[in-house]
Amino acid sequence: MKNRIVYITAIGTGAVVLTAAVCVVGGFLSGSVDAAEMPARPSSLVLPTGPALLTAAAGPIDLELTVDGPRVVTQVHDEGELQTVGGDRLHAGLAADRVLTSGSVSGGEAEDTHHAYGMLVGQAGADVTAVTVDADGQRTAAVLRDGQWAAVWTVRHVDDLPTDATVRYTTRDGAEHRVSTTAVDDLRPSDG
Repeated sequence: MKNRIVYITAIGTGAVVLTAAVCVVGGFLSGSVDAAEMPARPSSLVLPTGPALLTAAAGPIDLELTVDGPRVVTQVHDEGELQTVGGDRLHAGLAADRVLTSGSVSGGEAEDTHHAYGMLVGQAGADVTAVTVDADGQRTAAVLRDGQWAAVWTVRHVDDLPTDATVRYTTRDGAEHRVSTTAVDDLRPSDG
């Protein structure tokens, strides 16, 4: 599985310009197109309007998680500018002493500033009190709140990010657990 790498400078602006250009060119090539005839295209991921559940930061990079109904929305900002948005569904029935990840390690690089980062997000059971991520030769403490956790760290080259990492977590009874992201990705249960 390859790393998910995102290079985005402005969400929406380019897509609107490109869509408008395609509609104009399409109208010239195939005859007049009435805007009322064009079907509505629902957005695949609408940004939530509520407050962030948690924010994790590394240098100029801020990662923000917001719960929006049955999903968790992840936004990454570089020096305050929105770089990318992603989302994952909430998983019901997570055991109190377990963690899940929302995929493998991912990352990105801002096209204008070239700030590169790695990140990993997930869910934690009610008894999980702390989460850290070992990836790319460094250990990063995750921010944990209300059953969600997020870790973000700066990197030199986003292309060198590993897809797999080790998630270490502590439960309320003081026990320390260590699992690979491949063991706790999405619905696969962790093996503690």
